Amino acid sequence: GDKLHIPAGGITSDVVDSILNPKGVDLKIISKIKNIFDICDQTRFALTEVDEFRMKDDLKELEELIYYLERFKL
Repeated sequence: GDKLHIPAGGITSDVVDSILNPKGVDLKIISKIKNIFDICDQTRFALTEVDEFRMKDDLKELEELIYYLERFKL
Protein backbone atom coordinates (compact mmCIF):
# COMPACT_ATOMS: atom_id res chain seq x y z
CA GLY A 1 0.00 0.00 0.00
CA ASP A 2 2.79 2.47 0.81
CA LYS A 3 4.25 2.47 -2.68
CA LEU A 4 0.80 3.08 -4.18
CA HIS A 5 -0.25 5.51 -1.42
CA ILE A 6 -3.25 3.39 -0.44
CA PRO A 7 -4.16 2.66 3.18
CA ALA A 8 -3.78 -1.06 3.94
CA GLY A 9 -7.51 -1.42 4.63
CA GLY A 10 -8.36 0.06 1.23
CA ILE A 11 -6.39 -2.38 -0.89
CA THR A 12 -8.56 -4.62 -3.05
CA SER A 13 -7.88 -6.33 -6.35
CA ASP A 14 -10.05 -3.74 -8.13
CA VAL A 15 -8.14 -0.83 -6.56
CA VAL A 16 -4.80 -2.39 -7.46
CA ASP A 17 -6.04 -3.03 -11.01
CA SER A 18 -7.22 0.57 -11.40
CA ILE A 19 -3.78 1.82 -10.36
CA LEU A 20 -1.47 -0.67 -12.06
CA ASN A 21 -3.25 -0.99 -15.40
CA PRO A 22 -2.80 2.69 -16.42
CA LYS A 23 0.86 2.49 -15.36
CA GLY A 24 1.46 -0.22 -17.95
CA VAL A 25 1.92 -3.20 -15.65
CA ASP A 26 1.67 -6.42 -17.65
CA LEU A 27 -1.88 -7.79 -17.64
CA LYS A 28 -0.56 -11.24 -16.68
CA ILE A 29 0.93 -9.72 -13.52
CA ILE A 30 -2.33 -7.93 -12.70
CA SER A 31 -4.20 -11.19 -13.23
CA LYS A 32 -1.81 -13.00 -10.87
CA ILE A 33 -2.33 -10.28 -8.24
CA LYS A 34 -6.10 -10.67 -8.54
CA ASN A 35 -5.66 -14.42 -8.14
CA ILE A 36 -3.69 -13.89 -4.91
CA PHE A 37 -6.50 -11.67 -3.58
CA ASP A 38 -9.03 -14.41 -4.46
CA ILE A 39 -6.94 -17.05 -2.72
CA CYS A 40 -6.64 -14.89 0.40
CA ASP A 41 -10.40 -14.30 0.46
CA GLN A 42 -11.13 -18.01 -0.01
CA THR A 43 -8.73 -18.92 2.78
CA ARG A 44 -10.05 -16.22 5.08
CA PHE A 45 -13.64 -17.39 4.78
CA ALA A 46 -13.05 -21.12 4.26
CA LEU A 47 -14.52 -23.57 6.69
CA THR A 48 -11.95 -26.22 5.79
CA GLU A 49 -8.25 -26.59 6.42
CA VAL A 50 -5.76 -25.00 4.07
CA ASP A 51 -3.52 -27.23 1.98
CA GLU A 52 0.04 -26.61 3.16
CA PHE A 53 1.58 -27.40 -0.24
CA ARG A 54 -0.77 -25.02 -2.02
CA MET A 55 -0.01 -22.36 0.58
CA LYS A 56 3.72 -22.71 -0.14
CA ASP A 57 3.09 -22.38 -3.87
CA ASP A 58 0.93 -19.31 -3.29
CA LEU A 59 3.63 -17.75 -1.10
CA LYS A 60 6.23 -18.35 -3.83
CA GLU A 61 3.91 -16.71 -6.37
CA LEU A 62 3.40 -13.74 -4.06
CA GLU A 63 7.15 -13.36 -3.54
CA GLU A 64 7.67 -13.33 -7.31
CA LEU A 65 4.98 -10.67 -7.73
CA ILE A 66 6.53 -8.52 -5.02
CA TYR A 67 9.95 -8.90 -6.65
CA TYR A 68 8.49 -7.83 -10.01
CA LEU A 69 6.63 -4.83 -8.56
CA GLU A 70 9.65 -3.65 -6.57
CA ARG A 71 11.62 -3.40 -9.81
CA PHE A 72 8.81 -1.87 -11.87
CA LYS A 73 8.85 1.93 -11.96
CA LEU A 74 5.44 2.86 -10.57
